[in-house]
Amino acid sequence: MSIEYLDKGCDITIFNEIGDCFTTGIAFGVLWNFFKGFAIGVPKHRLKSGILLLRDRACLTGGFLGAWGTLYQIFYCSFKSYRKQTDILNLLYAGFSVSFVMNIRSSGFRAALESGIWSGCFLLIISGLIQVQLDANKKENLRKNIEYTKKINSNNQLALNEKIN
Repeated sequence: MSIEYLDKGCDITIFNEIGDCFTTGIAFGVLWNFFKGFAIGVPKHRLKSGILLLRDRACLTGGFLGAWGTLYQIFYCSFKSYRKQTDILNLLYAGFSVSFVMNIRSSGFRAALESGIWSGCFLLIISGLIQVQLDANKKENLRKNIEYTKKINSNNQLALNEKIN
């Protein structure tokens, strides 16, 4: 999820995020729960155990990730409209808020606060690493373009000199 994608408009991205996160949750839930059931199953019935756990738990994983993504997008858009800026701090605030809200009911205030802080920092680190990688790629592409332009200009200069002589 890039910042350019989030600038399209919050009403569109919230609904896109619901489907994207639910689908991703289903896909990873299928893989995770099948292999978990396969690993903990009785040796002669590992395949059946994997399929049963997949059937019972994959939709729950999709639902949890869908709820997380929806809340995340709602909080991100709320902070973006409140702060009138699109920057990494919105990601931090949204990550904290989602984790806090999802954990306050089941874990209590202190655990939800700790979880929110860790979640916000985790998302900040991930988005920071992605931004650093994108900046490095941009610098590398810029360097290649400059070298290519110099090479073309020198070839054109040689061709002009040959035509003049």
